[in-house]
Amino acid sequence: MPRVRGGPRAGPGGCVVSDDGDDDGDDAPVLSPPPELAPEGFAGLAGRWVEIVAPHTEASPGQILVTFLACAGSAIGPSPRLVVGPGDHHRAKLYVLLVGPSTTGAKDRTLAAARLPFAIADPAWFDDALLPKLNSGAGLIHAVRDRVVSRDAGGEEVVTDAGAGDPLRRAFACLPEFAGVLRRFDARGETLSQDLREAWGNATLGNTSIENASRSTLHHVSVVGAITPRELRTELGKRASEVTNGFLNRFIIVRAREVRDLPRGGTPADATTRAFALELRDALDSAQTLHEVTLAPDAGELWDDLYPLLKQPHAGILNDVLAKGRAQVVRIALIYALLERSTAIQQEHLLSALAVWDFARASAGEIFGEGDLPGDEGRIVTVLERNDGIATRTQLRRGLHNAIDNVRLDEALRALISQGRIQHEVGRSKTKPTHLYRLLDARGVRPLLPRAHALLQARRES
Repeated sequence: MPRVRGGPRAGPGGCVVSDDGDDDGDDAPVLSPPPELAPEGFAGLAGRWVEIVAPHTEASPGQILVTFLACAGSAIGPSPRLVVGPGDHHRAKLYVLLVGPSTTGAKDRTLAAARLPFAIADPAWFDDALLPKLNSGAGLIHAVRDRVVSRDAGGEEVVTDAGAGDPLRRAFACLPEFAGVLRRFDARGETLSQDLREAWGNATLGNTSIENASRSTLHHVSVVGAITPRELRTELGKRASEVTNGFLNRFIIVRAREVRDLPRGGTPADATTRAFALELRDALDSAQTLHEVTLAPDAGELWDDLYPLLKQPHAGILNDVLAKGRAQVVRIALIYALLERSTAIQQEHLLSALAVWDFARASAGEIFGEGDLPGDEGRIVTVLERNDGIATRTQLRRGLHNAIDNVRLDEALRALISQGRIQHEVGRSKTKPTHLYRLLDARGVRPLLPRAHALLQARRES
C-alpha cells in the first residue's frame, strides 16, 4: 500500500511546514499548504490522463498535468493559433520549469508520466521532436531549421539541407539539468538565452553573424526543465538579467514534490494507456487541421474582466517572474480547447487555464516571494510568523521594537493588505476597537480563480 504524504506539521516559530519529505537541504521551510492545482485545472483529456497515471507515480497531480499540457501543445504543432493583435498571435507552446528538491521532487518521473501516451498517439513527435539536451542556441536553431534549396551550375534546384527531422519543426526540449543550461549562458558568444526567448514567440531564429548559419522561419519550441530551488536561486543570483530581461517569465514555474511512496513503482495497464492514447491521437489530428482559433463570445466577456486582474503588479522579484500572465493564460486555454476539439476557447477553458496559472503563481511565490519584501513589510510578516500568524497593532509595534512610526506602519500594512498577504480584522475590547492582523499568504499571490467565479456570478445575477 503506497503511503500518501502531505499533512501539515508545526515548524519553527509556530510556522506550519508542509510534510512533503523535503529533507535534502534544497528547500527552506515553507508555509502550509503547498501549492495545489484547483479542480478546474483537471478538466478534459489532460485531467483524465492525470486520473489514470497519478496512482502509479510519486509526482503530484498538478505537476503531471502542467507537464502533460506542455507535451500536448508541442505535439499539436504550429498550425492552430489565437490572434491577439495585428501580426501578433499565440500558439500552443509552453515553457515549464519544475522546481523541487533533488531527492523528493519527482521531477524526472513527472515527465515520464506525462509523455507516456504520446509514444502511441504521435510516434513522429516522440521519435523526432524530443531534444534530450540543449547546449547552445545554434543547436536549438538546428533542431527546427528551414529546408535549404540552392541551384547547381545547370540551374537545377538542389536540396542542400533537408531541414529539421520533424516536418512540423516541433522541438520539445527535456532539460532535467536546467542549472547547466543557465550556466551555458556565460559562454562567450553564446546566444542560447536570446534564442530561447525568441523561440517562445514567433520571431525568425538565426545567427546573422555566422555565414551559412541555420535559420528557422517557422518553429514550435516547447521546454520542460527541472532544477532544485537552491540551484535556481543561486544561478539566477549570478545572472540577475535573466529575471529582468524576460527569460524567466516565459516559464510556467511549478513546485515539484512527491505525494506518495511507491517503492516498487507502477504503470497504468497497457490497455488503458492505449485506449487513452488513441483518443489523444484523434484530438491531436483534429487540432493540426485548424488555423485560427477564436474566443467564444461569453469567454471574450470573461477575458475582458480577467485582463486587468492579470496586469496587477506583484511584490519584488515576482513582478518580473510573473509578468507574462496574460500570454500564459491564453496559451494554456488554447491547449485545453484544442484537446477538446473545439474551434473556440470557451469559458471553461479560461477557468481551467486560470487554475493552472494560480498554481504557477503560488509555486513562484513559494520559491521567490518570502524574504523579498521591502524592509517594513518584511519585518511585519516576520513578526506575524513568530506570533502564530496573528497579532494586534500593539503586538506588532512591540515585535518591531517601536522601530517605525505610525505613518510607516500604516503604509506597510496597507501594502500587505492590497497584496493579499495579510487580513485586517476589527474586534472590540471592553473600551475600544481592537485591530487584528492575520497572515494569509506571505508569498503575496492571492488566487485569481475565485475572483473569476465571482465575476461570472455577478454577470448571471445582473
